[in-house]
Amino acid sequence: MKKFYSILIATLLAIPYLNAQTLLLNSLGKEPVNGKYQQVVLKEEGGEWQLKFYDHKVVEFNYSSGKLKNQEQISDAVVATPLTVGIQARKTAIYTLMLENGLSVIYQQGAWYVKDGNKVLLKKAVVKSDASVRGYEFVINEDEHFFGGGERALPLNRKGFSFPLFNQPHYGYETGADALNFSVPFFMSSDGYGILFNNVSKGSVDLGKSDARSWKTSFESGALQFYIIPGSRIADILKAYHLLTGAQPLPPRWAFGNFVSRFGYRSENQVKQVTDTMRTHAFKMDALIFDLFWFGDSIKGTMGNLSWVNQKKWPNPPQMLKSLQLQNIKPVAILEPFILEGTLQFENAKPHFALDINRKPYLLQDFYFGVGGLIDIFKPSAQQFMWKFYQQQMKNGVIGWWTDLGEPEKHPSDLYHDLSVLGYKRLFAADEVHNAYGHYWNKFLYEQFKKEKRNERLFHLNRSGFAGSQRYSVFPWTGDVARTWSGLQAQVPLLLGMSVSGFPYIHSDAGGFSMVDKADPELYVRWLSFAAFTPIFRPHGTALGDLEAPEKDIPSEPAFWKEPYRTFVKHWIDLRYALLPYNYDLAFQHVKDGKPLMRTLNYNDFSFKHTSLDKQYYWGEHFLVHPVTESGNKSVKTYLPKGQWYDFYTNELTEGEREKEFNFNLQKIPLYVKAGAFVPFWTNSFKFSSADAYTGDTLSVYYYPANNNSFYEWFDDDGKSAGSLEKAQYEIIHFTAGYQGGSREIEISTPILKTQQMKKRVIEISIPATIEYKSIEVNGTAVNVSTNQTGISLLQEGKFLRFRVNFEGKPVKISIK
Repeated sequence: MKKFYSILIATLLAIPYLNAQTLLLNSLGKEPVNGKYQQVVLKEEGGEWQLKFYDHKVVEFNYSSGKLKNQEQISDAVVATPLTVGIQARKTAIYTLMLENGLSVIYQQGAWYVKDGNKVLLKKAVVKSDASVRGYEFVINEDEHFFGGGERALPLNRKGFSFPLFNQPHYGYETGADALNFSVPFFMSSDGYGILFNNVSKGSVDLGKSDARSWKTSFESGALQFYIIPGSRIADILKAYHLLTGAQPLPPRWAFGNFVSRFGYRSENQVKQVTDTMRTHAFKMDALIFDLFWFGDSIKGTMGNLSWVNQKKWPNPPQMLKSLQLQNIKPVAILEPFILEGTLQFENAKPHFALDINRKPYLLQDFYFGVGGLIDIFKPSAQQFMWKFYQQQMKNGVIGWWTDLGEPEKHPSDLYHDLSVLGYKRLFAADEVHNAYGHYWNKFLYEQFKKEKRNERLFHLNRSGFAGSQRYSVFPWTGDVARTWSGLQAQVPLLLGMSVSGFPYIHSDAGGFSMVDKADPELYVRWLSFAAFTPIFRPHGTALGDLEAPEKDIPSEPAFWKEPYRTFVKHWIDLRYALLPYNYDLAFQHVKDGKPLMRTLNYNDFSFKHTSLDKQYYWGEHFLVHPVTESGNKSVKTYLPKGQWYDFYTNELTEGEREKEFNFNLQKIPLYVKAGAFVPFWTNSFKFSSADAYTGDTLSVYYYPANNNSFYEWFDDDGKSAGSLEKAQYEIIHFTAGYQGGSREIEISTPILKTQQMKKRVIEISIPATIEYKSIEVNGTAVNVSTNQTGISLLQEGKFLRFRVNFEGKPVKISIK
């Protein structure tokens, strides 16, 4: 027997693609085999399985077969490094792998099963592969719920739906649109696991629609590779997912400000009129978006000019852009991947177009915007060609970028791409790489920007991509939504669906995009009140009345709406700026732990199944938001989850796990703060016109008392340097609260190294005036308390107790008795 095993080991080491860290299951006998392995290989009739292992119990399954053509893996979604894992393996009637992390991976009669301890995760996974279909089929429980999959105007629970895995635009969509611009093949199950299908080709998924016990996923080409990600909560699965695929870098702080945008500004005079009107009405601004009219006077036929061609309308672009910068307004300009006939760069771009089957430049004949070609973004030469125009406009004064139509919007099946940079000689048909196109554009822009602007953070407004695109600093929006109540209603589950799909900065064209005949001020106010609690606040819509008659000019900028609606919206914008230190901290929480900014009500508990799941959400950890999405409503029932909740406006405290009737007007939405929360505010934001003025030297922190312990970690840096985390150029402050015997203790401290410098800060503590107290002491000394002070927002009616402490890094202890 010993001689047999010696021969077997020698044989395994002689196999070229195996090494000492590979376990070949086919060689197993009935006696257990123990060892450290980086991968497991199983050969079966017609194919081969390779398994690899990652941190947080993630397992990669990869199937290949000589029967399948075009099995290349061109996705770079996964960036984590596989681990070497201790495995006990044995073969009886089945193959069983006992991993040192507690997982069991089992293979029986052509199917895989995964258990975490005694909990079954993957019930039965079977590969489906023949000449026409390749994919996977999983057994699922009848009461199992699924979340994720990217942009879908569907309920958050995707169980019972089928839809394409194919990035595509849908102009004027409303609720029920199941296929939009950003398809992400990453799903989470209420049974405690997530699955990422790492395949960029055209595909489809059926989550129990045709068979309630079956989940089917298929693709037209590419590698048959998936990752199972165990986790008892959405929070845990997302953390592991972002360790696998990357987290989004910190955004520039100004990205949390108000964007001025429409489709679109057509002259320098119009830009000045808009910004002047916004200033006249005291609206804060941090960015202004230039849509496609910067390179032409019409919608069609101008893509590819890539220059400010009309010198009468744009007499001095560098001067205009620098003028905006001096007003702390960041210019953001659009570029698309299509170059049309008759434009300035058409002939220069032709060598960089995607190809036909004969390797000739492919010209799109039925493209909405005109006849032209699609830049083959997979080619380094094409990237360098496009980068010249980015460089030129950044030299002129453009700060951020907007890439549109990047699905790509027009991508016929008989168009081909050259992926020789990845080592492939054959051409790839459009459907094979469709979902990777936007992703590679995101990657190209991020990497080139990083080389050229080494210490600046990229703001990239984008419409499409793939799993992993988040690490390239993308700020996706939900496409050309209808300017209707149904369009608004679609946004809450849509944004939450993208948030649990790994994209923390998803947002919508606030106010709606599509052309309509009549303005609806109620819809506009409601949409912007919702947008105040989304990652990016960017009102944007069509205003083409003098260009596309008989369409109406309906403004997207709040300054152009009549009273009282203008003031209503201003309140929400002012509140958003006041929340800047809280919102910016959410960005750090994502980088640190993979937390989305918008969080589903079941984020920490898969068992939560209340109907409010598609209507309400957490903004960070501390706010509960219930957008008003129906016309004419005067009241709504809001579900308060477990715990205690303060009414943001009145400070009324209510026990959770119940519905509460909330009466409102156009100035209010149901908005609650979790008991125990510390919420930092920028109290003097009203003095300034943009986020650039923020310093954090004086910080107002609102504490909402709870009869239990609570903790909050607050992050701050300069808001702009790309390397602040790597260089430890930041500050962290901890706020801890305890309650015992009627006495409340608060401690302010920092975990940072002593060698790091802390700002000398004045921290103003505000507590709802409803709290009873006899004395308040700071480090043993009584302090003066201002009573009945108003809140941070003009909308707040509740009063607050207020006192100040000095903080330089040494712990500060506050006692409230």
